[in-house]
Amino acid sequence: MRVKRNRKFILSQNKQVSAFTLLEMLLSLFIIGLFLMTSNQLIGYQQRLQNSFSFKGEQEWHLALAQIEHRLKNYYCRSIYSNEVTFAPLYPKKDDLSDITLKKGYAGTRLYFEKKGGNEPLMTDVRFANFKKEGFGKLKMTITFYSGEVRNAYLLLNDQKS
Repeated sequence: MRVKRNRKFILSQNKQVSAFTLLEMLLSLFIIGLFLMTSNQLIGYQQRLQNSFSFKGEQEWHLALAQIEHRLKNYYCRSIYSNEVTFAPLYPKKDDLSDITLKKGYAGTRLYFEKKGGNEPLMTDVRFANFKKEGFGKLKMTITFYSGEVRNAYLLLNDQKS
């Protein structure tokens, strides 16, 4: 029995055990920390960028609605189709106004007023525009953007020439 114990002792002394050194552990922790800090900065930057795009889209939407309402205050609704709405001036001779059409172009990505002298762009990145009359003097405008966002607005209109 003594002989066997000595053999085990001798065998365990000859084995080499591999392990990480303190320097290797510190280096790996430094690399992991650097990676985590960089990814945290990138995620924060991406969130700020997303908020900026969202704010710009919101700003464009409200500005376009204000322009539409202001532009249509001297017009009445002549005809409504699913893809365009035509307006005629309430007092054409007095105000020197002509008919205008609110629509989304077939080839473009903009919602605009089409008039005799050209086009007046209102919104960009518009995939679909749908117009529908709801009730007396209300126009429902549904806009689908290329980002997939869908927005609805109700415009109060003059239905008839007074």
